[in-house]
Amino acid sequence: MKIAITGHTRGLGKGLYEQLGALGHEVSGFSTSTGFDVNKELNRRTIVGVCQNFDLFINNAYGWIDPNLPDIQAFAKLSKQQRKETSTPTELGQVRLFEMFRDIWEGDDTKHIINISSDITDRNPQMSLVGPEVKTYWFAKTVLNEKSNNVTNVTNLKIGTFDSKFSEQVPDNFEKKDVQHYVNYILEIITKKTGKNA
Repeated sequence: MKIAITGHTRGLGKGLYEQLGALGHEVSGFSTSTGFDVNKELNRRTIVGVCQNFDLFINNAYGWIDPNLPDIQAFAKLSKQQRKETSTPTELGQVRLFEMFRDIWEGDDTKHIINISSDITDRNPQMSLVGPEVKTYWFAKTVLNEKSNNVTNVTNLKIGTFDSKFSEQVPDNFEKKDVQHYVNYILEIITKKTGKNA
């Protein structure tokens, strides 16, 4: 398969990138450290342009967001229904990149998108121990879940916490698993969803 993945130079993305490549897939990675910040529109357009004929897109990179940005604060005040009907702020790069792939791949059973979301979306974001960056992360992943709901060739994976830049900011009572645990899980999902071995 031809596979694109964002955030491929660290953590979960790196594990997936390396293992999928070792399995013989043609894998293209896009990360901020290699010049592809998903929060920038030009970078998103480049990724979609290069990968529109690929088989699988793993939407892994979150892209850190300033919680004080006016567009983010205004969007966060909207209801779920209003957010559905409103353009996603450009700063929510992972969501915008998903929307771009969805728009060109929707209805094409030969293409599949895997969104790496988080089980933090099932928790209360107002926890006293959670800072504004984690609340913004929670919100961005919640919007990703909302926007991809009921899209046939999309799988949202609400995975747990592992050692990463993000996990340093979550309370100690969040269970952390080894990255390889989630790499193995996602490889199983890819095989089930695409019908091709991963």
